[in-house]
Amino acid sequence: MLCKAAFFISKIMKVRITYHDHSSLTKDEVIRQAKELFGEYTEVEIFPSSNDPWDIVYFGLQQALTYDQLGLIFDSGGLYPQKVEELKAAVLDRLKSELNTVIKDNEVRVS
Repeated sequence: MLCKAAFFISKIMKVRITYHDHSSLTKDEVIRQAKELFGEYTEVEIFPSSNDPWDIVYFGLQQALTYDQLGLIFDSGGLYPQKVEELKAAVLDRLKSELNTVIKDNEVRVS
């Protein structure tokens, strides 16, 4: 009697694709596009284009405020200029707080 054998692939290829996205506004947009192109099981990592500290700061700021800014663009109408100034002030306050923390931490480590 012949048995039907099922063949399963036990080893598969893992493919890593790296590119720089110049058009997406949010990380959710990048993830959605990658999954549409490569399938739902696609793993997506999003990070700054380099390890330069200022690139990291830019990336962090972009991630921190883009959703809020988009909300202002679409919901604030003629109040957008005022609302974006308020957003910038809030971000600068947070940055100042983080900067003060870094300076204090460095002073503690040195002493």
